[in-house]
Amino acid sequence: MKTYATDNLPNILQNFIADYSKVYRSALVFAVNQRLAGFSDKSKLNTLIQQTFKINKRQAGAVIADADGKIDSVALCRANHIRQLDSKLKSACCWLRQTEKSLKDARKHYSGRWKDKKQSTNLKMFCYLDTRQTSWQRKRFAIHHKKRYIAHLERQIASLRLAPLRVTISKQGEAYFVGSKGETCGNQVFQFDGSALKIRVPECLEHKYGEVLECLVNPFPYGQDNLEKSLSTTGFTTNKKTGEQTPIRYGLAMAHRFYAKDFRAFLGSHG
Repeated sequence: MKTYATDNLPNILQNFIADYSKVYRSALVFAVNQRLAGFSDKSKLNTLIQQTFKINKRQAGAVIADADGKIDSVALCRANHIRQLDSKLKSACCWLRQTEKSLKDARKHYSGRWKDKKQSTNLKMFCYLDTRQTSWQRKRFAIHHKKRYIAHLERQIASLRLAPLRVTISKQGEAYFVGSKGETCGNQVFQFDGSALKIRVPECLEHKYGEVLECLVNPFPYGQDNLEKSLSTTGFTTNKKTGEQTPIRYGLAMAHRFYAKDFRAFLGSHG
């Protein structure tokens, strides 16, 4: 399902976003640093985040999922960057080999009685009037700079292969709530049925908002029907032998994201 967003949020929800996004960012920075340091046990990291930042297990899981996504994205971008530089290096080396060969062939061609030779060369001998340089001098100068360019690429690629990954985390307020398919409204800690919103407040903010934050959200400017359809979690399965119907849950797992843009707070939802 596509992501649908709205900025028509009640004041109490905007205040909660401003407060929780600070906690979320601190937990996200902590999770990223732990992952980059080699902390591979997801369960222990989840417990550590819960104890450190006073958030519940689901919220800590969203933080870890966000951290892993950012690290994977940085690693993929680093690999793509190295691949592009390798391609540039390969192209530069190919140009250097061809140019050096053409210069060598030209020298061989113009040695001796070159006017009597039937074969010609790709690199002609002529002089530029503006710089008073011969075509060979300009070509040797280009070869010199191409060798410097190749050396620069080789150093850059070697440095990127050894450099540790660096993850940039936005300072603007944002937070994720990741759900599961078998949960109410597709998300246990962020239950949104299309009009009403019920959030399980983390322990660190219970003194200000209570254990549960409930409020009404105006309809989304677009995609409201698709949201309500994906949030539907009631259905039945029929036993082929007995004909008995059993209720099942078939709704989508919903993920919700708070983010700030142009001095406004947005809520984005997708399944």
